[in-house]
Amino acid sequence: TPLKSTKSSMRSNRSQGTTFRGVYTPSGGVRKPKSSHSAGDSISAEKKMDLIGVFLLLLGLITAMSLFAGSETTVTAWVSALLRWFTGWGVWVIPFTIMIPGVYLILRKVERLPRLPLEQVAGLVLLYLNLLTFFHYFGGGIAEPYLVAEEGRGGGILGGVILQVLVAGLGEIGAFLVLCAWLLIALIFSFDLSFQQIVHGLGSLSDTVKSSKPE
Repeated sequence: TPLKSTKSSMRSNRSQGTTFRGVYTPSGGVRKPKSSHSAGDSISAEKKMDLIGVFLLLLGLITAMSLFAGSETTVTAWVSALLRWFTGWGVWVIPFTIMIPGVYLILRKVERLPRLPLEQVAGLVLLYLNLLTFFHYFGGGIAEPYLVAEEGRGGGILGGVILQVLVAGLGEIGAFLVLCAWLLIALIFSFDLSFQQIVHGLGSLSDTVKSSKPE
């Protein structure tokens, strides 16, 4: 009958969509095109990198200002004392280690910007830690490592801890020999030098010192 056919058609329409005042609206028949967010994501990532670079650059500048200001304000005095306790005489390297990555992030698209290989970065880190330990070794940190660090001298608590580990395991002479070998390895990786070049440079330096002494 016509009535039954009308009811069945209405049921089929309801199963596929909705009908309101005689107007049929499909529920899932028409698919909306997916919007691509790849461009927005890349722009967002680029902005994040720029913001991180600017933040590191400003943090490095604030750190350098705190070291120069010293005890003029409470904040600068606290920052300066903390950094000197941590790295001692090597504290002046910290602002540069913070600012240089920031500059690299800001200028990362510049093609002529030099790119440091991973082994050279590792060599510079090893060289810095080696110098901190040497500072503590010759700054009286063998007998009183923590007192020297609290006074902001030597290699700070970082150099003091490394020196204490070496002295406890190898003694003073053994620690000195390990530090010398560590220095050679750090120089080789940091400046892409060979062992022969380092020995030749030390010989030239020794000749210069001898010639400069008055007879």
